[in-house]
Amino acid sequence: MKTLIVGANGKVGTILSGKMWAAHDFSPVALIRDPVQQTKFTALGLPSAVGDLEAG
Repeated sequence: MKTLIVGANGKVGTILSGKMWAAHDFSPVALIRDPVQQTKFTALGLPSAVGDLEAG
């Protein structure tokens, strides 16, 4: 199941992303605000998307 994780760069979001990725039942996508944060998720092998839910 493909799942978007909002706030993935935070402490809980990072743990959740890793656990979902390891479960193999989910295909998590990390939603991040800053493209610099993509390095962290690329190293984990997790796809990420840059966006901001608060931006209008």
